[in-house]
Amino acid sequence: MPLEPNSLYICTLPIPTNLGSAGAPARAFHWGLIHVDSASHCSLHEWAEDPVDGTECYQSHNLPDGAMPIISSSFVVGYFKVPGYTDSPQVVDRSHFQAVCDVCEEGPRRLPAVNRAHGISCRTFVRQVIAFFTNQDRAVAIENRVHNVSYAEADILHECNGNLDQRRFNCRVHSLDDVQ
Repeated sequence: MPLEPNSLYICTLPIPTNLGSAGAPARAFHWGLIHVDSASHCSLHEWAEDPVDGTECYQSHNLPDGAMPIISSSFVVGYFKVPGYTDSPQVVDRSHFQAVCDVCEEGPRRLPAVNRAHGISCRTFVRQVIAFFTNQDRAVAIENRVHNVSYAEADILHECNGNLDQRRFNCRVHSLDDVQ
């Protein structure tokens, strides 16, 4: 999927434990950030569980094939271009973006249940990074739009998964330019 250089995108993926449970579409999503540098190299930045010890932390992964409709065997519900990032004087290369994510890291490494009890999740991590480049109010407005569109797209994805022979889910890139 072609994404614009010097851009930042939010991506959402349905959390596997909620896929198709009781015949219902996903209602929880993993949130990540896709950073695209000036050479169109993509990297995924996320608050995720460390497979070594089970704690959560900031992680960064190179995406050598660029943005794809499937990441780690899960359909991407959508890519959401963060408005204003391209025009921001703070547009940064990957190493500087990683430093921003390090600053926004949501506290010490803890198990997921402990983090949720403290209100820390992949979604709140994404909001903090977005707020770094915009402001808190706009970050919340962007978060709410991504959440609502992800729900709608998850309904379509669920329907497609039930009818794989008849339809194919098309992951889309969404503009958030109208979010204030």
